[in-house]
Amino acid sequence: MKYCYLLSLLFLWCSFSHASDPSRGYLITKNGKKLTGVIGEIYHSQYGSQVIFINDFGNTYSIHSALVRGFALQKGSEVVFYESRYLRKRWQFLLVVYKGEELSLYKGSEPEYQEIGPLSFIHYYQEEPTQFWVENQSFRMSKVARIGFRRKMRKLLSVQAPKLASKIGKPGYRFSNLLEIVDEFNKICRKNEKLL
Repeated sequence: MKYCYLLSLLFLWCSFSHASDPSRGYLITKNGKKLTGVIGEIYHSQYGSQVIFINDFGNTYSIHSALVRGFALQKGSEVVFYESRYLRKRWQFLLVVYKGEELSLYKGSEPEYQEIGPLSFIHYYQEEPTQFWVENQSFRMSKVARIGFRRKMRKLLSVQAPKLASKIGKPGYRFSNLLEIVDEFNKICRKNEKLL
């Protein structure tokens, strides 16, 4: 009977220890230097985003998003990049989904707050963020939501790619195809550059 309890405790410990497994990665400082180490959890609060970073010497730091350009971490066989951006009057980390020459796509997360007295409690970052942001050289970073997607994307893309803007909202050019739309926009801009 003892062995059954011991085995179940060992199984539970293993499953919880792998749930928040930190990943190898590096921070990118404001002056462009890379600091290697282990990237832990990402937290969001009303004051901005923070990431837990353990450097190669074993020192643990809680890094606010205003202090670095971003960070990269290893997830499986791919490297995932996060950039630090100033949005809605606070600094936050955004996942880089697509980095294009003209138009880039980012994913973010809206922080959740739980009030405890006069201070707010920091909640853990959700695995599937719900906010998408696009950034172009001609306009500021703009939030893209499912509601109002067609009107907003047509307005953003109409100057540089009017044909693509007219397709927005039709099958294959909806909110669920946002990554393909951003990729096509960058291809159109590259083609227009070659013609000039």
